[in-house]
Order: sequence, then C-alpha cells, then structure tokens
Amino acid sequence: MECIINGERKTVAPGATLLDLIRQHGLEQRRIIAEVDGKLVDAPAWSDTLLQEGSRIELVHFVGGG
Repeated sequence: MECIINGERKTVAPGATLLDLIRQHGLEQRRIIAEVDGKLVDAPAWSDTLLQEGSRIELVHFVGGG
C-alpha cells in the first residue's frame, strides 16, 4: 500500500504499524515527533497505530547544534 511520508509517496507493507515504519527509518532510538493524518501520536501508541492506504505521516527528529 502507499502512504505519504514527509511529503513523499512511499510503499508500506500492508498491516504495518507506525512503530514498524519508525524502525524502518532507523528512528526508534531518536527523539521524534510522529503525526498520522494530522494527529500527533505519542510513543506508547506507535505499536497500536495501524497505517492505512493513503495515510499522511510526518516524522520529525531533532538535530542538536547551535
């Protein structure tokens, strides 16, 4: 199935959760904010958030610096 991830159309495995996607991108150890279809999703809910065809996902991670 296809989802929009940070503005780009990408293929995601059917039945994938938000946590699966975050792991795919190697972000599970980083401080990130995740949004699905305009709603913020807290980290404890990532594994329960099933992605749907056409879901719009934003993954934002923080970068240190000055």
